[in-house]
Amino acid sequence: SCEYAIPPRQGKTKTLCLRHIKFCNKHKRLLPITDPHLENKAIYESVTLQDQKSDKKMETRHQKRTSDPVLSPCRRFSRAIRRIVTTFPKWSVDTHLCAVYVDDHSYKITNKSTRDLLRHTCTLLGGESTFGFKPSEIGNKSLRSGA
Repeated sequence: SCEYAIPPRQGKTKTLCLRHIKFCNKHKRLLPITDPHLENKAIYESVTLQDQKSDKKMETRHQKRTSDPVLSPCRRFSRAIRRIVTTFPKWSVDTHLCAVYVDDHSYKITNKSTRDLLRHTCTLLGGESTFGFKPSEIGNKSLRSGA
């Protein structure tokens, strides 16, 4: 999860910046991240992970857009980038994907804030009786391991 949010202590894994995400259209041609229709044009996305705990460096993972209108990786990444491009006055390709701009200030989403939000949402939606686990059992050590 530290690729997507700021951990309490910076370890080996590096947080994603805009430069690490690329999109291609149906002809596999690179799309600019400033394209206002990126979400609709992007069929493929590639994420390059700089450095990981496994000692893999500059590993690129490719995904194709799915039919899911919300959870498709292409849609999720393109929306996150669009949010940054349209709300940050001085964004660059080095802007972290977890950056948010509110009231003229830039902030970074932390692992703790995502974990707290997941726990709070679980509580609001019924907790253990709805999901079969307690909100306190929710962690975010590895968001890629499952939802």
